[in-house]
Amino acid sequence: MCSTRKYYFFVKTKLDRLDKGESAKNVARNLNIVITALKDWRKNRHTLQSATETVESEVGLEARKIIKKPKLDVLDQAITLIFLLIDKAIFLKNTAGMGLV
Repeated sequence: MCSTRKYYFFVKTKLDRLDKGESAKNVARNLNIVITALKDWRKNRHTLQSATETVESEVGLEARKIIKKPKLDVLDQAITLIFLLIDKAIFLKNTAGMGLV
């Protein structure tokens, strides 16, 4: 079974080092990535920077599709309340010395 590691780097981290004159080979080795990925990042610099600026803006945060608004707001609030009550009950049971759940 193959496991894949995912690394996330800031645009500033990965490209500023190249701008300062550091070799692509050293940067790629330090970030544990292949040189072709680094060259692709350099080639797509403007796309990467505009994407991060869009995500960080107000409009970008509202347009994100990862965090979806609930379809049934009342149901979502009820489920949240249930989990909070269960959490509180477990805490009170443990502090009262009745043991773990």
